[in-house]
Amino acid sequence: MWRHEELAALAELVERHDLWVVSDELHCDLLLDEGAQHRPLAAAFPELAKRTITLWAPSKTFNLAGLTSACAVIPDPTLRERFAAATKGLLPDGNVLGLVAAEAAYRHGEPWRQALLNVLREHRAALQARVANWPDVRWSAPESTYLAWLDMREAGLGDAPCKTLLKEAG
Repeated sequence: MWRHEELAALAELVERHDLWVVSDELHCDLLLDEGAQHRPLAAAFPELAKRTITLWAPSKTFNLAGLTSACAVIPDPTLRERFAAATKGLLPDGNVLGLVAAEAAYRHGEPWRQALLNVLREHRAALQARVANWPDVRWSAPESTYLAWLDMREAGLGDAPCKTLLKEAG
């Protein structure tokens, strides 16, 4: 989860180097820390809106990936037209079932989302307890989503830790 100061540094870099930003916000509803709030980059720094494409979808939070109900939020009309032209034929057309599912999820799914967040917090705590007992394995507890990354470089598993672990597991 990016802090405001980190986003400010990114905004300055984007402006200084005249860059475009594609901001993947697909996991934004899965903030694990109590009281954490998400604010998209283009909303936090409106001056970047003209150069930002924000990707958003209910797919990660509500497990609707197969219904292709994602969208790209592009405030700048010229950039929106360029995006539409560049992606023509590459992205699926609108999916009515996906749109209805997305609306239902956001309209009625908050209790389910809160239950999901509790499960994800429990999983994070369980993984933290396990990692604490693994020699030379490090991690940074995730602040959002259901993914966790383990740093196994110092664990003595060689150049291909996953291959080594899979071999040992049979």
